Amino acid sequence: MEAEMEHATNEVKHLKACINNLISVQALPAIWSGGQPSQIVSALLDMLPTMLDLDFAYARLKNSAEGPPLEMVRPAQDRNLTNAPQMIGCALDSWLSDFPHTSRLLVPNPMGDGDISIVLLRLGIQGELGEFVAGSTRADFPTQTERLLLNVAANQAAIGLQEARLLREQKRLTEELDQRVAQRTSQLLAANEELEKEIAERKRAEEKLRGSKAFLSEGQRISHTGSWSWNVLSGTVAWSEEHFRIFGFDPEKTEPSFQLFLETVHPEDRSFIERSLDEAVREKRGFDLEFRIALADGSVKHVQGVGRPVVGESGEVDRYIGTTVDISERKRGEALFAGEKRLLEMIATGVALKEILNALCLIIEEYRPGTLASVLLLRSDGRHLDSIAGPSLPQRWIEEMEKLPIGPCAGSCGTAAYRGSRVIVSDIATDPLWEVPEHRAAALRHGLRASWSNPILSSERQVLGTFCIYHRESQVPKPHDLGLIEKATHLARIAIERDLAEVALRTSEQKYRDLINASPDAICVIDADGKYILVNPAGIDLAGRAEDELIGSSITDTYLPEELHLFRDRIDKLKAEGSLRFERKFVRASGEVVPVEVSLSALRGRYYQSIIRDISQRKRREALLAGENRVLEMVAKGDSLAEILDSLCLLVEEQSSGVLASILLMDPTGKQLRHGGAPNLPKAYTEAIDGAFIGPSVGSCGTAAYRAEQVIVSDIATDPLWAEFRELALTHSLRACWSTPIFSSEGKVIGTFAMYYSEPRSPNSREQDTIKHVTHLAGIAIQRKRAEEALRGSEQVTRGQVEALAQSLDVLATAPDPQKFIGQMLSTIGRLLNAQSVSLWLFDDSSDSLILRLSTSDAGKLPAPDPEHPFIKNPLFWKENAVVQELLFTAGPVVCDDVEVDPRVSGDWGEHLKRNGTKRFLVVPLLVGGQVRGFVGIRHVDRVPYRPEEIELTQALAHQVMLALQLNEFAEQSQRAAVFEERNRMARDIHDTLAQGFTGVIVQLEAAEDAISCGSRKEADTHLHRAGELARRSLSEARRSVHALRPQALQEHNFWEALKGTIKNTTVGTALHATFEAQGKLPELPQPWQENLLHIGQEALTNALKYAHARNFKTRLTYKGKELRLELRDDGDGFKVKDRHDGVGLSGMRERVEQMGGELEIASSRRKGTKVTVVLPCNGESMS
Repeated sequence: MEAEMEHATNEVKHLKACINNLISVQALPAIWSGGQPSQIVSALLDMLPTMLDLDFAYARLKNSAEGPPLEMVRPAQDRNLTNAPQMIGCALDSWLSDFPHTSRLLVPNPMGDGDISIVLLRLGIQGELGEFVAGSTRADFPTQTERLLLNVAANQAAIGLQEARLLREQKRLTEELDQRVAQRTSQLLAANEELEKEIAERKRAEEKLRGSKAFLSEGQRISHTGSWSWNVLSGTVAWSEEHFRIFGFDPEKTEPSFQLFLETVHPEDRSFIERSLDEAVREKRGFDLEFRIALADGSVKHVQGVGRPVVGESGEVDRYIGTTVDISERKRGEALFAGEKRLLEMIATGVALKEILNALCLIIEEYRPGTLASVLLLRSDGRHLDSIAGPSLPQRWIEEMEKLPIGPCAGSCGTAAYRGSRVIVSDIATDPLWEVPEHRAAALRHGLRASWSNPILSSERQVLGTFCIYHRESQVPKPHDLGLIEKATHLARIAIERDLAEVALRTSEQKYRDLINASPDAICVIDADGKYILVNPAGIDLAGRAEDELIGSSITDTYLPEELHLFRDRIDKLKAEGSLRFERKFVRASGEVVPVEVSLSALRGRYYQSIIRDISQRKRREALLAGENRVLEMVAKGDSLAEILDSLCLLVEEQSSGVLASILLMDPTGKQLRHGGAPNLPKAYTEAIDGAFIGPSVGSCGTAAYRAEQVIVSDIATDPLWAEFRELALTHSLRACWSTPIFSSEGKVIGTFAMYYSEPRSPNSREQDTIKHVTHLAGIAIQRKRAEEALRGSEQVTRGQVEALAQSLDVLATAPDPQKFIGQMLSTIGRLLNAQSVSLWLFDDSSDSLILRLSTSDAGKLPAPDPEHPFIKNPLFWKENAVVQELLFTAGPVVCDDVEVDPRVSGDWGEHLKRNGTKRFLVVPLLVGGQVRGFVGIRHVDRVPYRPEEIELTQALAHQVMLALQLNEFAEQSQRAAVFEERNRMARDIHDTLAQGFTGVIVQLEAAEDAISCGSRKEADTHLHRAGELARRSLSEARRSVHALRPQALQEHNFWEALKGTIKNTTVGTALHATFEAQGKLPELPQPWQENLLHIGQEALTNALKYAHARNFKTRLTYKGKELRLELRDDGDGFKVKDRHDGVGLSGMRERVEQMGGELEIASSRRKGTKVTVVLPCNGESMS
């Protein structure tokens, strides 16, 4: 029973365990949901060995991707895996051979020894998922329950695996679908991107096309180039937008046509255009034509039309395409360039300045239509402007401009002249520079709204005048306008400066205008074959053949062989055009080639008229003119005279073969010729003739200069004029010499021009013409250079005179000793005039005599008076002297140019002058209040006549001498008056203080005496007390009077401020420059010290002013380390400190410093200045 119960109990337990295991197996799919096959099988294998007490569990899963199967094995916990899962898999194939098994299957134990019982189950209906093997060594394995559980587990695993496979397949399909969708999306995106690229490319192409058209249109607009097409057959025409603009038509309102084009062509050019286009079409060629068009508004434009033919299939020109360029600006530029050239020619040829500047204004107005140009010149007063050019300006406005002085707010021109810089006024009505009411109103009244003015500055940056452009509308200048203004100003400056520098030469330069004379023309008639039919004498002379030989001969005989083909071309062109002009080379019978200008015109009957002009002379003159222009430019630029003259000689040598040119210059004495220019003459020859004296028989040049006329020597070997220089000339192979004098504008010979040849010959008319032009140019260059040198010399003299006058004034400002100043003034006069002696004579009113005050020699020394001088021997001799009497009568300078012949110089005085070597003299009066108080006499041994500026300078210096004498006299009078006034003041103070006080004291003493005599002691004491008080009060007043003698400057300031004020006041108006420097805080000094330091400073300043002739005076005060240091330094002449000095100034300084217990140091040497140093100890003991 118990056994049954135990068996039943075991069965129940076993049943419960089986149920639990079944429940666990049934729950596996929920655990496996979403897992991978390997995870499902691995979980099953992990659970079954423990659940069913298996020795091992094995599973093999088939790979859906046709790869190797997945094999896994799980042994029991107490067993080890001895074989790999693959070994069980190999055995499994044999186990499956007789599958399914209905009975227990025993196989070799893969986990150990012996046999083992296994259960083999397929996963899936047909085992498509894999196989499952469970093995156990138990004898009862597998029980029905275990088999049931294994089947359930296998089914559950198959369900999980199938679900995993389905999920994997679904995931694969989803991924494949996503991949296909992504791939398709990528393809669609790529296609869309390509489409977008294509659209963008098309847009860019369209935009590029539009930009190209805009670029072309803008390029045409900027370059003023229009494009067109012309259908020759239909006559239809197409124009670009710029072409419409050039021709002045609105493209919206105008239909272009060939007829409209012809109507727009200027009437004078229309036939030429029609003919040229017909020829181009007929000859199937392009064309390049310049012509004018007349616009509807009346304006005229210059255009250039270029066309290229398009030939059709028929071989004829179907149409033309081409461009039209507006070249009006270029034409204006060419006109401006031609105007500049014409202007420079006018300047070079000496045309009147007003005409030149008017031409300049017209050129500018022509170049910039709608403008009004003006040139104003600054007057000599430097305050007003005068109109010299303004051909288009109203006369009333010109008069208004000349009224207004220049200034900072004086319109455009007045302000530009005042500032010396450009002034741009874009609106006259509002610009503050035009604030002068009547000036602005006048401008607006004449329709002027804008004004651009530029100052005309000389080479030395001095204002000469202004150039101005007016507009009738408010405008701001563009860069090219500013460039035009600068160019016009430059040209005006050249013209004005040239006019200022060569006023004396303009009359002679008039001849320069006629450089080229007309030569006779050859006129002939030829037939269609080019044979002469008729010819005039000039033509016969040109051909160099007899008339009968010439008639019937061909004109082609006069052609160079290489130019023969041109004859027929020109005849064909003549037939088409009716007339023709060209230049060619004409071969004369002698073989000489002559350049000619030919004018051909058609006559009736197939005959032609030919006008042949010999232009050889013109060609030579063009070359000569070009050379002359180069020379004139060199003159205008200020090149050296030697370079200019060499250039002239080279110009002549270029014009004539075999010639050697030379230019000699007359020296200042008018007696010798000096080398000027001869670039190709032998140097030994030029050196030999340099400095030769002129004379009646001194070669060609010396004789020409002596006679003042041309000298032609055709053969040096035989001409008597060359007797002295013949051997020299022949040695250098010189056989002919033609010399022409070069004259100044006054008709004086200033040099010679010579042409040498190596063979005997005489000049022809052409060479004479060359000589004429070259001598004229050489005269201009020489006079210009000499005028410049004279001007520079005059400027140097004037500058030296002004410097001397300034120096004299500086000397006077330093208040030196009058005698020393007068001596310096007399020495200055002698030095400037290079005089033998200068003397100062003064009238003495008290003795009615003439007294010699001072005299200097040519060495600047002060000689002792000559006792033999008539004025010294007899002080009243002046009353008999004619020169002195004339001086007193005229109160002006008296000049004697030659004492030998001057009737005013006679007797003892004349003998005295001659004995001392005096040849001429100058006497300048000294005037005071219009009265002659004396005179200055200047003697000379020999010199050129006195120039006016020298006399004026002498008068100015003599006036300074008289001023110094007057100032010295006034100073002495002022000093005496000051002493007298101070003495009176002191007398008054003494009288008002001491005298009155002592009178009171005497009264009180007398009263005290009376009281004592009466025995009244107390009353006597009272009177004595009052007497003492009065005495003390009087003493105090006396002290006040004495204190009044201390320097006034110290009453309100300390000595440093007082010293600075004294130095500043003293040096004001002098050449001495004072500076001050202070270091440290100045202590409180005793009054005596302050007075002493002030007097020391005054003494040092006085010495610097009177004796040192210093330019700078430095005062330095230093207080440091209880030591006061005062330094007084100048940069004057200095002196030797060890030398004896008679003055009291230096000794006075030392005494004052010793009184203060200090030290004085004086350092000085010649020409190195003087330094005075005062050192004072500033401790309490010494300062008390």
